[in-house]
Amino acid sequence: AWGSTLPGAQLQQMQAWQRHNHIPGWSLLNNKGVLGRVAERARAAGQSLSMNVPKTYVLPEHAEQLQQDKSDYSGPYIIKPIGGTRGKGIRLVDKLDGEEAKKCGRVVVQRYIKNPHLIQGRKYDLRLYVTATSTDPMRVYLHDEGYARFCSEDFDLSRPQDLFRHVTNSNLQKFHSDYALRKESTAQRGLGSKWHIAAVRDHWRRSGSDRLIWDRIQEAIVRAFVLFEAIGFEEARKQLRHRNTCFCLFGVDILIDSRLRPWLLELNGVPSTGTDSTLDIAIKTAMFGDLLSLVGLASRDPSAAQKQAASDLTASLSQRQSTKLAPPSMHVPAHVPTRVPTPEEVRAVLARSLSSVQPQDVELVLEWEEEKARRRGWEPLFPSPSMGKYLPHLPHRRSNQVMFAWAPRR
Repeated sequence: AWGSTLPGAQLQQMQAWQRHNHIPGWSLLNNKGVLGRVAERARAAGQSLSMNVPKTYVLPEHAEQLQQDKSDYSGPYIIKPIGGTRGKGIRLVDKLDGEEAKKCGRVVVQRYIKNPHLIQGRKYDLRLYVTATSTDPMRVYLHDEGYARFCSEDFDLSRPQDLFRHVTNSNLQKFHSDYALRKESTAQRGLGSKWHIAAVRDHWRRSGSDRLIWDRIQEAIVRAFVLFEAIGFEEARKQLRHRNTCFCLFGVDILIDSRLRPWLLELNGVPSTGTDSTLDIAIKTAMFGDLLSLVGLASRDPSAAQKQAASDLTASLSQRQSTKLAPPSMHVPAHVPTRVPTPEEVRAVLARSLSSVQPQDVELVLEWEEEKARRRGWEPLFPSPSMGKYLPHLPHRRSNQVMFAWAPRR
């Protein structure tokens, strides 16, 4: 079920050891229009959570709003079909008035970022991978593998109709005459129209901006997920028996502007698993392998698990099944901390901030610590030591209070 969500009835029947790769309610993040609407509501409320999402209109509903905003911004705009994939139907226009907007059909219109950061004179964007493994509390990770997609021609704002200069999508750029002739990038060297993220970061590092850009990217991703946290939790709470049975992988598209500000262009909840190059194979193989480790997927026999849960299991059967159900040993890189704190240590830390500590509070923390011990290339983004600044935007739930009491002390 990689591409579609299971029906609610099946989700409610899932056992604690099972995993499904969609979180109920979080498919909304995959919709360009919904992302824009939620960001606009936050912007109207004066919240900074939307500062990394370009001003977005869903037509024809927002045609009048687009017209009203022309005094502030008159173009250019980038137009994308709602639910569109693989770069189909994307176009750039210099101007768009109210009447023309009404004729566009059902599309998403975004203010075009006119000052993209350039490498070798070309515009690029990033495809990074983010996963959410829980909504109560929200747990979000960013993988250290990813890539940049480059335009085939040098950036030139005076030529908006030339999409080879403006739209980085590989499914469009592959029709450029030079696309197949360019050599393939490696982690050590950026080449061609698709660079490994390590090569991009090396370019940033040489200009002294890598740490600044990467920190800002992480912050932009966290803001987007905080925007949706309440929606995702409510749907998951209604449909799931067990907190950790669902996770979600996102392909996150980010553009950096000339002021080194990241702009979140899209959250794709069904990122492509296809590979058409050795670079794709290297990146996606590592990322997916680390994802299965992170969520704790182990080889299990469903029929044996049901028997083990039955009250009349014999001791011999229990012994056999415990061997079957044990998670496989996993290689964990040396830089990942593998020691998980004891329940007593967790309780002692939580007691410094909480008036009372319940067993389920300790369980929440231990789940997160055990997950981090399996994370390999996944960098934890949330909860984090800085999560306190987001608490005013989060639902007042016990899980958030518990993680706030724990995370800064780790």
